Amino acid sequence: MWVFPEIRILGDLPAYWARHDGQRPALKTADRTVSFAAFEATANRVAQFVTAQSLLPGQGVGFMGKNSFDFYFALFGCAKTRNDLVIFNWRLSIAELAMQIADSLVPVALVEREFAAMWDEACALIETPPRTIWIDDDSSLEAQVIDLPATAPVVAVGLDDYAIRRYTTGTTGKPKGVILSQGGINNKRRCEQQEPAN
Repeated sequence: MWVFPEIRILGDLPAYWARHDGQRPALKTADRTVSFAAFEATANRVAQFVTAQSLLPGQGVGFMGKNSFDFYFALFGCAKTRNDLVIFNWRLSIAELAMQIADSLVPVALVEREFAAMWDEACALIETPPRTIWIDDDSSLEAQVIDLPATAPVVAVGLDDYAIRRYTTGTTGKPKGVILSQGGINNKRRCEQQEPAN
């Protein structure tokens, strides 16, 4: 992101394009297109929502669901805070999912309602499960935050702050969190820009 000095953290990406080309499509499906201006506004509302959860810096927000607009709103909204998005895989066994939820120590999780049975079974195996916020077509994350301010909260997000956390069980069968920091994303973009085109 060094090519664009205004983009210092992942959460700056929609803000940059909203300022410079707000009507440019950011997200698109067969049924809907979301402009960067609308994407930025919703990501900011999600950031306001995350900030209102009174999480400590470094505490993650869990997410279990399929690729959807809500996933991207959650990802970029969390990136505007000091709270990373912890992505849980719905293809795991109940026991694997429970181990990962417990290891992550997320206090709150956004979960698509179609995975309610699996999520509830996994949480029943955990001593202190996260508070669950259900999302679905009738109550999307986007709809739940619509009344919050469309401006980013005033949070000093650093390059060492976590942006994304994924889990792998690898060969041990025990959860291992893989963390991508805000600065790590910057470095990845730097490498992509320096890589010669083929």
